Amino acid sequence: MRRVSRRRVIGVTVAAVSVAAVLVPVPVGAVSGTTVDGAVHPYLAKVVVGAPGTGFACTGALVNTRWVVTAKSCFEAGGQVVTDGAPKVATTVTVAGVGRAATRVVPHASRDVVLIKLATSAAGVTPVTVATAAPVAGETVSVIGYGRTATEWVPGQAHLGTFTVAGVGAAAITVEPAAEGQAGPCRGDAGGPGLRSVAGGFELAAITSSGGQGGCLGAPADATAGGTQTRLDDIAAWVAQTAAEIKPRGDFNNDGNPDVAAINNKQDLLLFPGDGAGRLPSYAAMWPTGGAWTGYKAIATGDFDNDGKADLAGINKSNDLLFFPGNGAGKLLGYTAMWPGSGAFANYKAITAGDFNGDGHLDLAGINNNNDMLFFPGNGTGKLSTYAAMWPTGGAFANYKAITAGDFNGDGKVDIAGINNNNDMLFFPGNGAGKLTSYAAMWPTGGAFVNYKGIAAGDFNTDGRLDIAAINNNNDMLFLPGDGAGKLTSYAAMWPTGGAFAGYGAIG
Repeated sequence: MRRVSRRRVIGVTVAAVSVAAVLVPVPVGAVSGTTVDGAVHPYLAKVVVGAPGTGFACTGALVNTRWVVTAKSCFEAGGQVVTDGAPKVATTVTVAGVGRAATRVVPHASRDVVLIKLATSAAGVTPVTVATAAPVAGETVSVIGYGRTATEWVPGQAHLGTFTVAGVGAAAITVEPAAEGQAGPCRGDAGGPGLRSVAGGFELAAITSSGGQGGCLGAPADATAGGTQTRLDDIAAWVAQTAAEIKPRGDFNNDGNPDVAAINNKQDLLLFPGDGAGRLPSYAAMWPTGGAWTGYKAIATGDFDNDGKADLAGINKSNDLLFFPGNGAGKLLGYTAMWPGSGAFANYKAITAGDFNGDGHLDLAGINNNNDMLFFPGNGTGKLSTYAAMWPTGGAFANYKAITAGDFNGDGKVDIAGINNNNDMLFFPGNGAGKLTSYAAMWPTGGAFVNYKGIAAGDFNTDGRLDIAAINNNNDMLFLPGDGAGKLTSYAAMWPTGGAFAGYGAIG
């Protein structure tokens, strides 16, 4: 990279130019420097907004196995306002050589920052850690980008340049070349990571927003190198909370695919690992066999203690709600009470888990003995603190057979799906504050879900949309893919048919 005058680094004109690049003969800007070693920086992402030849390209960084951070300006072409939801233009994100569609963009309210949700997990690729310590004037940062170099309009590889922090503002830093002759940031470098060297590797301190484009191919002779990067350290909590749902809620073996936990006809708790394509290829015991789960009424799965491993909650034969922490390898380690007292969950019909109030902690929802849907906020340590109604009381959930939870309509808020007293599957959108706002059919009405035994939500085919797994009236486990808008589109067997799930109780 070389000096850049403050120009946004996307496909824009000169002056303080955004460093995103137009995918036409005049390409994207990048930091001109040494080529990047993918083994050292596996999290580096190339973001293409629109079709090649008409769109823009930017750089980004994987911050979670399902989320990439880049510059909001990459999505603002033509004055478009970036809002939370599906990208307005088809967007492809390439990480470690694999291109994935973007299914959701979440802009920061006041910074040139956006988070992109990937259609499928980049499991196996190590994300970069977002820094929490503020940049300091005089420190060195490594800036990476896919933008143009001094000699190439559209380089096939990313390049790295070394810069010095010249100034630290409330929301951004300015950077200058650390050595004479360093070019960039250039067009195409927008969103590129500004990395601080730490013990064991690098952390992400900021992302490129604008550059002078000095030394970049096609830049004016008077262009200067250096630019502006948006700080991430003081919004690291926002990044973490927004990307928290990237981890499949029931991923007990940490392979990036949602699994199904179920109590079988011998009253043992089994784990059926998902393959990411809507199938369950095998099973194993999650807890020592011998019928320890006799009398359990319902189970729910998720990371209740915020340790990055999926756990399980269950109502036992004494009507107590217990918490079973997972070990990240498909087993449960022990148990403790999630709620004080004895027998408080007598006659509860069903429970499910989700972050219903958006505070970053997993909560519980359940249909109580009065047939009302209650919300129990979690505290992030495996405990529940209080409860409130999610829907007006009065027994509206009488004779519901099963419930499950997740973001079925892609709005970033956790919803509930349930089989009602007419044996129809209904969808209840959440409002992000612990309430359900309305309901609609997820599948044509008419009682199609009669005698279904249990349901569980997860993105079982890793297409970025939440699906449902269910044990049907033939005792087969079915996969019902979601459309991302609160509907289910079809069904297929997740396990060979023939009634293998006869006598199974709760699933989660």
